[in-house]
Amino acid sequence: MVGRGARLWLRYVWIMGLVGGVGIFLQACPSEVTQEKPSEKVAQESTNNESLKEPVSVEPSSQEATPETTVEVASEASPEPAQEPVGPEMTAEATQEATPEDAGIPEADEPIAEQSANEENVIETIVEPSLPPVPVFVGVGNFGLRAYTFDGVTWVKQGGTGTGNQHTADLLRAVAYGDGVLVAVGGNNNSHILRSVDGGKNWQDVGFATGGWLGGVTYADGVWFAAKGYDANVLRSDDKGLTWTNVDMSKSQVKRSSGIRRMDAYQGKLLSFGDGGTLYVSHDKGISWLDHSFTGWTGGVNFVVYFKGSWFAGGGSNCVTSKDLKTWTACPFTVKELYSGTVAGGQLSLFHNDRYDTRFSYTKDGVTWVHGKTPVYGVLEADGLWIGMRYGAVYKGASIETLKKEPSSPGGFRDWAVGYTQP
Repeated sequence: MVGRGARLWLRYVWIMGLVGGVGIFLQACPSEVTQEKPSEKVAQESTNNESLKEPVSVEPSSQEATPETTVEVASEASPEPAQEPVGPEMTAEATQEATPEDAGIPEADEPIAEQSANEENVIETIVEPSLPPVPVFVGVGNFGLRAYTFDGVTWVKQGGTGTGNQHTADLLRAVAYGDGVLVAVGGNNNSHILRSVDGGKNWQDVGFATGGWLGGVTYADGVWFAAKGYDANVLRSDDKGLTWTNVDMSKSQVKRSSGIRRMDAYQGKLLSFGDGGTLYVSHDKGISWLDHSFTGWTGGVNFVVYFKGSWFAGGGSNCVTSKDLKTWTACPFTVKELYSGTVAGGQLSLFHNDRYDTRFSYTKDGVTWVHGKTPVYGVLEADGLWIGMRYGAVYKGASIETLKKEPSSPGGFRDWAVGYTQP
């Protein structure tokens, strides 16, 4: 028969085995351990330590221990299982679980990356503001001559290298500027038309192989007009000089063989003029033309301009002024031969020849005239820069009185104009 001491020992062993099993179970369920309160754990540790010190005092009924007691005993009997080390895989999982993306919140650096991309796109699509257009002086002449300058010193030249008879298919007789476009016309048996949208650097041929030469070109109210020299016809373009059509001249008084060599536009009127005092005026944007030709006129009409409420016309030995383009009176001075008349720089400037010298006469009010000697036959002005020409020689200055000859020359022009383009 087993003694009392032995029975107590067996009970102790049985209880410890039970406690060990519970400890193993708790190792598999660490969450329950972590939920205990520190204060309860300290108190229970004290109690369990007491019971382990005196195993003989444990009664058989102690095997019905409560789960909490069993947990504390297990915690004391076998230390709390240490947390498993976090390896790379667990770190990745933890990071993934903690990312704001899973919570529906964009990551902090995502907007930065997107902002960077957007900033790059913005930079790429920024359009540099275009510089204001600057004046360019453009001249045309024999054998397809075209030349331009910004300063009157350096000229860029195209064509103009032929010799012999000047009446060729590429002869350019007139040039004008309007709405960002330069148009030059001429020809011989053809209707030669060139246009440029970059200040005379490049030219596009939009003319006709037949139709007769063109003597004048002008721009008014969004429409281009070009006059045929001897055919009593006018061409019209509504698309910046790209395409041209004949104007119906059945309602006009234009006569064949009139020799139109110039066109201009002022005060809502179109002017077409040339040989033998010829002058035609349109008051309806080129639909019909009235004959206002001069009688008793010697030579051709070289210019018709409007300045300070009056019209001025000249050519040959004639210089006249009018208020209505019908009744004309002589200018307050005489000329031997009047070459040109230009409205520029706030004044009307005429260039003519007396018995011995080439002279200028200009007025700022249309009444009082200033006269003087000059080497040039005509001038252009833009932004305070005056450029004059005499045959192929170029003169430059801050006024008509201060013109000085430049060493460079693009050759002789038949006509020239001031345009505007990007520098």
